[in-house]
Amino acid sequence: MPRVSRSVRKNQRQQEKSIMKKKKKQYKSVIMARIFQSMRKVGVAVLALVCASSIFTVGRTNAGFFDVEESHDNQWVAGSLDGRVTYAARFNVTGMNPAETPNGRIIFTNEGSLDFRYDVKFRKTNGSNLLCQALQVIAKRDGSTVYTGALADFKLLGGKYVLTPFESDTWDMVLSLPSSAGSELEHLTCEWDVDFLAWQTNLPSATDGFFDEESVTPNSVNTDEWLTPGDVIINEVMWMGSDGETSDEWIELKNMTARDINLSNWNIKQGGTGTGVGAHIEIPSGYSIKANSYFLITKKKWNETAIALTSDLAKSKGYTHVAGMKLEDEGEELVLENKDAMVIDRTPLGGWPAGTNDELKQSMERNDVPGDGSLAANWHTCVSGAANGAPYWDMAGINFGTPLAANLSPIVMNEFVANPLGDDAADGADGEWIELYNIVDDDIDVANWYFTNHDGDSISISADRTEGGSTVVPGHGTLVVYLNTNFLDNDSETLALYAPHDLDILTDDVREDVVQYDNANLLPEGKSFARFPDGIGVWIDPETTPGADNALTDEERTQYQLEAYETCFAGEELIETTTENMCSPLFLEFIGLIQAWDETTIDGGAFLDILEQVRVQETEELLSLVQEDGIVTPEEEVLITFPDIPTEDVTPIDEEELDTETDETMPAAVEEEVAEPQTVPAEITGTETDILNVPEEPVSEELTNSPATPLETSEFETETPMTEPAPEAPVPII
Repeated sequence: MPRVSRSVRKNQRQQEKSIMKKKKKQYKSVIMARIFQSMRKVGVAVLALVCASSIFTVGRTNAGFFDVEESHDNQWVAGSLDGRVTYAARFNVTGMNPAETPNGRIIFTNEGSLDFRYDVKFRKTNGSNLLCQALQVIAKRDGSTVYTGALADFKLLGGKYVLTPFESDTWDMVLSLPSSAGSELEHLTCEWDVDFLAWQTNLPSATDGFFDEESVTPNSVNTDEWLTPGDVIINEVMWMGSDGETSDEWIELKNMTARDINLSNWNIKQGGTGTGVGAHIEIPSGYSIKANSYFLITKKKWNETAIALTSDLAKSKGYTHVAGMKLEDEGEELVLENKDAMVIDRTPLGGWPAGTNDELKQSMERNDVPGDGSLAANWHTCVSGAANGAPYWDMAGINFGTPLAANLSPIVMNEFVANPLGDDAADGADGEWIELYNIVDDDIDVANWYFTNHDGDSISISADRTEGGSTVVPGHGTLVVYLNTNFLDNDSETLALYAPHDLDILTDDVREDVVQYDNANLLPEGKSFARFPDGIGVWIDPETTPGADNALTDEERTQYQLEAYETCFAGEELIETTTENMCSPLFLEFIGLIQAWDETTIDGGAFLDILEQVRVQETEELLSLVQEDGIVTPEEEVLITFPDIPTEDVTPIDEEELDTETDETMPAAVEEEVAEPQTVPAEITGTETDILNVPEEPVSEELTNSPATPLETSEFETETPMTEPAPEAPVPII
C-alpha cells in the first residue's frame, strides 16, 4: 500500500471532522425544528383551551374578560292620550218642519296626561242624502260660532283645536230647515254620528303617532208634513155683516192641501177687538180643517147667524165662533198665522178690495186661482144669484156669500153656438144653443133664469127649451138650453145669465155670468165657444160638445200648445206678467204645458214636443216655398228633402245669387196677392185650423193665401178689419 504523507492524512482527518460536524449540525437542525413545531401546536392548543375556559367559566371564576358601562340621570314616566265625550245631548227629532230649530250639546274633554289637538266632523250613517244636505247647522265652540252651513258638510279638520289635560270644549249645535223647504223633504230621515279624532300636538296628523277616536251616536231627524205659506188661505170674508145685523161677520178659511191641518191656537191678526197688532182672532185648541175643505169662523153663534147652520158643529166639521171678532168696514189687513207665528196668508192692506155694503150684502171672495192674498186682483165680489139663499143662508134675501162652500158662481155658461150650420133660428140642436155648467156638488134648478143679449132681449129657461125636459143642472154637470130663435149676433155680442129674485130692494136681478165676443163671423159656421177647463177656464173655439165635457181634438191641442208657448213663455219659463187669457194657469195645465196650475216652468215632455212641432212646421213652410218658386237655398237643402218635387223644377242657388235676386223673380201671383189682399167670405167652413190656413178651394184664386182675422182674447175689444194679410193668425181666444 502506498505510503501517505502525514500532512495528507491530517488534511483528510480535518475534512472528515468537517463533514461529521456538518452532519451532526444538520441532524440537530431537523430535530430542533420538529421539537419547536410540536411545541407551537401544543401552545396553540393550550391557548385555545385557556380562552375557552375563560369564556365558559367566567361566571364561576374570577378569571376572564369583562366590561362595565354606566348611564347616569335616567328617568322613565308613563303618560296617556285620552279624549272623551263627557256629556252629549243628542239629536232625536221627530216630525221636524221648517219652523223648528232643535239644538244639541256635546262636551269633549281631555282626560289624559298629554296635550292633544283634534278634529270634529259629521258622518252620515243612514237615511236620505237629500234631507242630510238640506239640514243646516250652526256650530259653536265655547260660545263662538265656528261653522254655519249644511250639516252634511260639517267637517272641521286640521287639528286646529287643542286641549290640555283636564280641559274641555263645549259644542252647541242648532239645526234648521230652509224656510222654502218643500214637500220633497217631507217624510224623510237623516241619521248621523259626530266624530272626534285626537292626536299628539307635536305631530301633524293622527297617522304619525298616538291617537284617540270618540263618536257621539246616534243622532237622527225625521220630517213629517209641514205648512208653507198658502197651504191655508183666507178664502172669503163677510166684513160688512148680514142683512139687518152688521155684527154678523165671518171669515172662511180654505185648506189648499190634501191633508188635514191642525188649527189649534192659530191667529188672525187685526181681526178682533182691541187696537193695532193687539187685535186678533184666536182659533181655540182642538180645531182642525179637513183636506181640501173649508173652516168657518163666525162672530155669532150657530143659532144667531143668518148662515144656514142647523146645529153647533163638532170641532172636526170646520166651524167655530169667536165673540171677539170685529172687522172694520173701512178695511184692514188680516194676517193668518199658525201657532208658531208663521205667516200663512194675508189680505190686502187698506180698504177691502171686494164685497159690497149697500143695498146688497155681498162677501169678498178669493179667486179660484188664489194667488197672493195681499194683492187686490186676487179677490172679487160674490155676485152669484144662487149664493143668496139655500144652501148657504137661512132664507133668500140680500146676503150674498158661500160659507163652507166654493166661491165661484155655481152656475156658469160653459159653451154656446152663435152661428150654427144653416138657419140660426132653427129649433133644438140645429139652431143656437147655450150649455150651462154647475161647479158645485149640489143639483141646482135654474127654472126661470134667463139670458140677455146686447139688444136687451131675453130668453127664459124652461123645460121645453132643454135637452132632457128638465131645468135642473146636476152637480158638476151640464144642461143644454135651446134658444129656438135668432138670439145671438154672428159678429159681436154681450151674453149674460141672470137669476130672478123677489127682492123689493133690487131694481135688477143678480147677474150670474157674462161673456163678450167679437168677430165671430170670421169663424166657420157651426163653431162653438167653450170654457177650458169646464166651468172655470178661458173661452176658446173648439169643435162643439153639447152636453158633454169640453174636450180638444189632438190637432186642436197641438195648435193651442204652440200658440200658448209663443205667447206665454220665454224659453222654458212662464211670463208671469202676461195678461193674455190664453196664459191662464188653468188653461196651460189643461193643455199639458205645465203640470199644475201653480207651476211656472213648462213641462219637460211638452217642451220637447213643441220643439219638434216647431221644427216640422218650419220644414213644411220651407217645402211650401220651394214648391212655389222652385228655388232651393243651401240652408233649405240641409233642412228638408223634397220627395214630391221633380229635380228638373228645382234650381239650387248659392247665397250670392239669393242676395242679388231682384223682385222680378217673385211669381206674379204672389205680387198680385200682396197688392190685393182679400177678406175670407163667411161661407168658408171647416175646423179652427181653417181659420189659420184657408182651404185651397176659395171663391176666387186671389183668396188662396189670404188668412182670416181670428177671434181675439176675452177683453173682447173689436178690431178693425185687416187691410193687409197677416203672416200667421193667432189661435182665437175670447
